[in-house]
Amino acid sequence: VWGWVNHQEMKNRNGAVAVSGAVSFRQQVLDLKNWSGERTAGGSKSSHTMAVELHRWRTSLVVYLPLGSKPGKYEMEILRENSKPELTMAGVARIENGNTVLRIQVDLSKLAPGQYSLGIRQPPYDWRYLPLTIE
Repeated sequence: VWGWVNHQEMKNRNGAVAVSGAVSFRQQVLDLKNWSGERTAGGSKSSHTMAVELHRWRTSLVVYLPLGSKPGKYEMEILRENSKPELTMAGVARIENGNTVLRIQVDLSKLAPGQYSLGIRQPPYDWRYLPLTIE
């Protein structure tokens, strides 16, 4: 028993050393499957009833795009009201179990807590925005 426990502790220590040098990301999920945000003319921002929240973490962001979204390249941006984007992201959405899923690694820890807008688009289409709270 002592040998097995000691072996497990050594294995865990070795794994911890390897992980400590890597940047860790915490998963957050945005479920936008039922979001029916309208595309806005010229990319202007409009308010929608759906609001989302994200934590200020280094994040593996999993976005379930609205029903009917096509796979392919997507762009996202986080911005304050009437300002330039504070954070831009891009990734490729794929169909997973019947859902269009976009997976992006992003560092949200540099954003101040508060109210933002989250913009999403599949180029060359216009941006769609929804309220975002960063905690």
